[in-house]
Amino acid sequence: INNFDYTLGHRAYAGQEFAIDFVQIGPNGLTRKHETSGADDFYCYGADIEAIADGVVHRLEDGMDDNPADCQQDEGELEKRTEKYGYLAGRSGNFVIIKHADDRYSFYAHLMQNSIPVKVGDQVKEGQKIARVGNSGSCSTAHLHLQLNGGPNPLGSKGLPMSFNNLKDSSGNALPMINQNNIVVHRS
Repeated sequence: INNFDYTLGHRAYAGQEFAIDFVQIGPNGLTRKHETSGADDFYCYGADIEAIADGVVHRLEDGMDDNPADCQQDEGELEKRTEKYGYLAGRSGNFVIIKHADDRYSFYAHLMQNSIPVKVGDQVKEGQKIARVGNSGSCSTAHLHLQLNGGPNPLGSKGLPMSFNNLKDSSGNALPMINQNNIVVHRS
């Protein structure tokens, strides 16, 4: 739903220059099932998240509550979360940072509370489950925020573009890059 040209959000920090937000569309063509207030109303809520490549878990946060659907957050809520969890988690919610070869770090944010089965220092393999999609931090819709960085700080390290080898567009053609918002992609 948002990628590198989302100037109101992702372009606010150098590290998010090429960030992408993923949601799941259900059979009704929407991201939500019934318009209830629970985070589990989102089709993607609770979906498994897999490591994009082999690496070592560098840092994580797993204890923040998920937001209800359509919550409207104000600066006071952000301040409370930041005070309790720190600035990164206050904005990003539950997250995992994985260090890969060549000083590349993947960052997965807004994860479901208590859904991270790995711990700092664990070796992970590409495709290994590392968390579940949630609605934590500064967001009002369950989604996976994914970005690749040239250093360990997802807000201050240079953002890096990502290419994919397992995505297809709605016509079934390979989709190596996501370069527009609100594009429908399929995992092969």
